[in-house]
Amino acid sequence: MTTRWGFLGAGFVAARAMAPAVHAAADAELVCVASREIDRAQALGAVSVTSDYAAVIADPQIDAVYISLTNEAHLMWTLAALNGGKHVLCEKPLTTSAADARAIDAAAQRSGTHVVEALWYRWHPRFQATMEALRDGSLGVIDHIDAEFSFTGVPPGNYRLDPSRGGGAVLDVGPYVVDIALSSVAASAGQAVSQLGIEVDSRMVVHNEAPDGVDMTTRARLLISGVAADVLMSIDSAPAQRLQISGDRGALVWAGGEAFTNWHTASRLERHRDGAIETLDSFPDTDPYQLMVEQFGRTVRGDEPSVMPMSDSVALANVLEQLRAPQS
Repeated sequence: MTTRWGFLGAGFVAARAMAPAVHAAADAELVCVASREIDRAQALGAVSVTSDYAAVIADPQIDAVYISLTNEAHLMWTLAALNGGKHVLCEKPLTTSAADARAIDAAAQRSGTHVVEALWYRWHPRFQATMEALRDGSLGVIDHIDAEFSFTGVPPGNYRLDPSRGGGAVLDVGPYVVDIALSSVAASAGQAVSQLGIEVDSRMVVHNEAPDGVDMTTRARLLISGVAADVLMSIDSAPAQRLQISGDRGALVWAGGEAFTNWHTASRLERHRDGAIETLDSFPDTDPYQLMVEQFGRTVRGDEPSVMPMSDSVALANVLEQLRAPQS
């Protein structure tokens, strides 16, 4: 059965990644794109375009809605789509607060629909291989995680610099580094993310804020079921993407290609131990967006569970909210 898609938003990610993924995916069709800029919508190759977001939700020909609007609009339109009986794939961050994530979860359960946060790196085979290695005990007992995602050059006027629109580093790149820390500990412990004991060490949260209060860089330590995770999130630092998961049998490292935005680039999963580097697996050029679209379709058809379940998104939103809170 074909999953028939409607898009809300036709920005960079929708145009460069998600629309090509739907066109390339098996059993997917791009039926309609809604954008305030019709020229942008037309460029995505949908059957039809509109400037009316509500019309996409009301269209009986559409099964699933992809939301790539600015962060503050995610809650409103996700709830509207779920209440309209549509399945939802929403760009990260799913929401700007933990309460909103819980509200979305409740709406999905009431409507019998699926909602998935589009943390697309989760669908990359390197992520999957890492989780399998951790479940197999390749590192023994893990004791430390280092994750960093930094970039610079956000243009003036961009929503990332506006606190009222869900701006800041924690919400922009934080979902990646926090999620990999939670996922890694859960896989190693053989537990769901929702079963973990998660604490933000408030003594080790450091914000570098813009004058309007947007966090440009945040460093923090998480304590996840006894495992320390040091995370760095920045939209105002030299570009860097790094992951190292350490245990008593060495460390897993993501190498070759970016750690969290590895798209159409070959990459490796390495184990570092006693000064030696072993390649555990190599991955060819991959489009995780296409894998995400196809797996989402199987989820809504009931063939398999989501790679990013709502319980994980709720746990992630809770940590991000704590990281954004003013520190005493």
